[in-house]
Amino acid sequence: MLPAGIISFVGADEDRRAAGAGSGRSTLIVAAASAAAALLLTSAGALAPLELALRDAALRLAPPRSPDLVAVVAIDESSLARLGPWPWPRDTLARLVQATADRGALVVVLDLLLMEASPTDELLAQALAATPSVLAGGLGDGGWLLPSPRLAPAARLGHATFEPDRDGVVRRLPAVKQFGGASYPALALAALQQVDPNLAVPVGAVLRPDFRLRWAELPVIPAWRMLAHPPAGGAVAGRIALLGVTAAGLQDRAVVPTSPGGQPMAGVEVHAGVIQCLARGATLSKAAPLTVALFTAALGAALWTLARRGGSSFWVLLPAASLVAPSLFAVAALWVLGWELPSILPTALAAAVTVAAQGRRIATTRRAATRLMATLEKHPGEEEPSPASEGEMLHRLAAAIAARQAVERDTRRVLAHELKTPLTAVRGLTQMLAEYELSPQERRKVASVAAAEALRLHQMVEGLMELERLSARRREEVGTPVHLSQVVAQRAALFRTSRARSITCQVDQRVWVPGDRLLLERVLDNLLANAGEYSPGDSDILVRLAVEGSAAVLAVADRGPGVPPEERAAIFGRFVRGAAGASRPGLGLGLAVVAEVVSWHGGTVEVTDTPGGGATFLVRLPLAPPEKGQT
Repeated sequence: MLPAGIISFVGADEDRRAAGAGSGRSTLIVAAASAAAALLLTSAGALAPLELALRDAALRLAPPRSPDLVAVVAIDESSLARLGPWPWPRDTLARLVQATADRGALVVVLDLLLMEASPTDELLAQALAATPSVLAGGLGDGGWLLPSPRLAPAARLGHATFEPDRDGVVRRLPAVKQFGGASYPALALAALQQVDPNLAVPVGAVLRPDFRLRWAELPVIPAWRMLAHPPAGGAVAGRIALLGVTAAGLQDRAVVPTSPGGQPMAGVEVHAGVIQCLARGATLSKAAPLTVALFTAALGAALWTLARRGGSSFWVLLPAASLVAPSLFAVAALWVLGWELPSILPTALAAAVTVAAQGRRIATTRRAATRLMATLEKHPGEEEPSPASEGEMLHRLAAAIAARQAVERDTRRVLAHELKTPLTAVRGLTQMLAEYELSPQERRKVASVAAAEALRLHQMVEGLMELERLSARRREEVGTPVHLSQVVAQRAALFRTSRARSITCQVDQRVWVPGDRLLLERVLDNLLANAGEYSPGDSDILVRLAVEGSAAVLAVADRGPGVPPEERAAIFGRFVRGAAGASRPGLGLGLAVVAEVVSWHGGTVEVTDTPGGGATFLVRLPLAPPEKGQT
C-alpha cells in the first residue's frame, strides 16, 4: 500500500473529479445496489436465524428493568406437599383467589386451564367475581379449551398461547387469537384491560415484548404461604398477581431471549414478563424490508463517499467502521427505540462496499501514479507498464520527481540568464531616452531597439506560458479527429507565401489524427520556421505526410548544416540550442514546444540526417479511428 502523502499527491485530481457528477452517479449506483440486495435477502429471510441470535444477545446485554407491576403465586412442589396433589379442588382455588385479593392485588390472573366442571365451581366463580380477574383459555387441535360454563362468566377471558420461533424461543405472541368465529385477547392484554378498561386491543397485531427484566426480582410466593395463618404474600399488593403452576413436570415451560442461563421458564413467569413489558411500553417493532433496504442504502452510500473522499486515515478506520457501525447502530436502535434492525446483512454489505471503494481507490491511485510518472518521465504518449509492486512504483516516482526537480532548477537558471540580457538592455535604453538629448532619428532607433528587446521578453514569457498550459492539460482531452492533411497543406502554403520560400509538399490526403488543431498547426509552424532559419534562402524545403502502419508520419527536411548526433536529444529541451544556432537570434523554445505538443498527442519526434545534407524532423502521431466523413 502506498504511503498517505504519495496517495494524496497522485490522487488529488481524481479526488476532485470524484466530487463531481461521476461520483454522484457511482454513489447512487452503490446505494441502489445495496438497497436491492438488502430487500432481496431480507424478504427471503436467509439470515433470520443468525439475526435472531444476535438480537437475543443484545437484549441480554441491555440494562434490565425491575418487574414492579407483577407477582406470581406459585403452585410449586412445596405447595403440593402441603395442600395435596394437583389438581386441587375448586374451593381451594377460591380460597387462594380470595387471599390474593385480600393482600391487595390489583388483578388476579389464573394461568390455569379449568375446563372440567366441578361441584365447587360456584365458590370459585364467587371469588373471581368479587375481584378483577382473568381466566386463561387455550387453543387445541379440536378448538378452544375454555373454562367450565359456570366459571367463564365470572372473569375476563384471555388466551395463553405462545408462538415460539423455529429455534424454540418465544419472542412474540398474537394480540388476539381467532378460531371458529370466537376470538380472545392475549392473557396479558386481558389483565391490563382489567386495570384500564379503555385499553384498546390491536386486532391482528403481534406483540413483541423485549423481556428486559431482572427475573431474579420477580416476586414468587408459594401458594401454601398465601393460605397460611397468618397469610404471607404482601409482595402482591398493588400488582397484577398471576396464579400458575411452577412445579416440575406439571407446568408449560418456555424460553425467552432473556431467560436466566438460557433455561426454560414456567409459563406463568413468562406471562408475568409479558404483562410487565406491555404495561411499560417495552415492546419491539420489527423493521419492514423496505426500511432495512433504505437503511442499508444510506449506509452503503455514506461508506462509499467516505472511502473515496476521505483522507488516508479512512483506509484504516473504514474497514473497522464497516464491521462495527451497523451492529452498534442496530443495538442502539434496539435498546433506545425498540426497533428490530438487522445487523449481519448491513455489516456484510457495508464491508463489501468498503472493499469495493478501497479497491477502486487503489486502482485509481495506481493509474494516477502511472500518469504522473509518464508526465514526469516525459513519455505521456507511451503505454506505461504497471509496476510489479508498490515499492517499485515508489522508487520510480521518487526518481521521476527528482529528475523533474533537476530540470526545473536548470530551467529557472537558464530563464534567469536569458531574462537578464533583454531586461538590462531595456533598462539602459529607457535611461538613455530619459537622460540624454537625442535627435528624432536617434530616438526612433533607441525606441526600436527597446521594442525589439521587449518583444523578445514577450515571446519568452508566452513560450513558457504555452508550455506550462500544455503540461496542465489532461491527455484525455485529445479526442477530436483533425484532418492533418489539410493542416499541413494550409500551413505550408501560408509559409510559402509569407516567407517567399520554395516548399515541396508530398501529402497523403486521407490522414486524420485525434488532437487539437491549433496545437498541431503550431508544430508545423515551428518546424517550418526552424527549417527556414537554417536552410539557405534558395534551397527547397521538403514537407511529406504519409501513413505508416497505425501512425501518421510528418517529415520536414531542410538543406541546412544538420544536427550532430550528440545534440539530437538535447535540442528538444527548453532553452537548448545546438551549435549551429549559437550565433542566431532565438530563445531555444521552438523545438521544446514541438516536443511537448507531440508528446501530449501521444506521438514522438526525432531528428535525422537529410540525404545530401541537412536535417529531417520526423513526427509520428497515432491515427484517429476511422469515422464517417473522414475522407
